[in-house]
Amino acid sequence: MTDSRNKEIVELIIARANHAPPIFLYKTIQVAVDSILASVQNTIPNFAIGPTQLAGLHGWQVIGVVPKTIAVTGNQGFNNFVSNGGNVIAVYLLMQLTLTIENARLLQKEIEEYVKNDFDSNLLKI
Repeated sequence: MTDSRNKEIVELIIARANHAPPIFLYKTIQVAVDSILASVQNTIPNFAIGPTQLAGLHGWQVIGVVPKTIAVTGNQGFNNFVSNGGNVIAVYLLMQLTLTIENARLLQKEIEEYVKNDFDSNLLKI
């Protein structure tokens, strides 16, 4: 999208929040987890939620968690595969930003970043 189209979408989002609040913006953040996969320790030495903390300071809240899994399979002979199921290797945090009449203009920079980085322009035909 062009910068002028981004600005247009930001202004339309703010206008919607001012006329039909609240409205919600959504994005995901992926966070690695400490796990053991096929007897190999995948240790996150300094497990941190820094991106989540920063998002929270900008008004985003976690509203859901979806595990990212990987299946481990082993060959037990000709056409016989055994699966150990899905091992959690990370989580996706579903984040929500609530826009209201009171905060939409104050959160303009956050909306601009959202439109620039996380917004799927195909979803919104304004």
